[in-house]
Amino acid sequence: MARLQSVLFVCAGLLLWLGSQACVSPVDQEKVQSEKTADGGVNDGIADGVADGVVSDGIADGVVSDGVVSDEAGELKWYTTCGDPACGGHRPQQGVSACTSQKEGTTCTSEGEKCDPINSCNQLFLCSKTDPKKQVGGCPISTRRLKRDIRYLETHEQEAIYRTLMGFRLATYRYTFDPSKSKKHLGFILEDQPESPAVDAKRSMVDLYQYTSMVVASMQAQARAFASQRQVMEAQSRAVEAQKQVMEAQSRAVEAQKRLVEAQAKEIQRLRQEIQSIRSMMREPSLSKKLQK
Repeated sequence: MARLQSVLFVCAGLLLWLGSQACVSPVDQEKVQSEKTADGGVNDGIADGVADGVVSDGIADGVVSDGVVSDEAGELKWYTTCGDPACGGHRPQQGVSACTSQKEGTTCTSEGEKCDPINSCNQLFLCSKTDPKKQVGGCPISTRRLKRDIRYLETHEQEAIYRTLMGFRLATYRYTFDPSKSKKHLGFILEDQPESPAVDAKRSMVDLYQYTSMVVASMQAQARAFASQRQVMEAQSRAVEAQKQVMEAQSRAVEAQKRLVEAQAKEIQRLRQEIQSIRSMMREPSLSKKLQK
């Protein structure tokens, strides 16, 4: 049980770590840290979770209006995009050339232009008037103040997610666009689970934040099932122990009864011997004459 709880904590930590890696560049991290220091920690930065670009409500900085954030649009600047949900090494971006002298936060001239700074999170530099990470469709966010209609899952809903996840068919595969065709991947096929919250169908991708959340919900459901089963087993163990004590008491009673019977048998044997002795004495002639006189 303790091991399962530790796994839950690891998964919860993974959600937070994935979010911070997916959407915050090193420059953003320094900016967020300075903002936290300035406002006493009220502004939690850009994102807490990861959905690889799936956002529902807005962003932590700026003014939110109908889910869109105003970032005081002005001159064109180089901004970083979200990048991968988890930083796993650089991959060349098709149609995007490597950056040369471009730096995040500096001005640019051609809106929509992109270049690849070549980092392990596969973020790109985008020439834009607003930060793409702070728009709907940008990086995911998990702070409560920018969400509405929050409703926590009921136990039966977590159990339903567990059953759904158990139905996922995992497969190994290779990507058709991988020139080496050597690296084998593990995962599920989107077409096998088209209605799953873990599917980002528009981009033919897995929504890792929701996928991981489904795993956490399943583990919580499993943990409750294990705890319930453990209680049942403990109750059965106590019942068995009580039955064992009853049987031991009955065994002691039987042993005492056995000793009593043995004692009674010995007493009967002694009485028989005395009776036999008396009969033998009465048969003696001398004793018979004495009794006649």
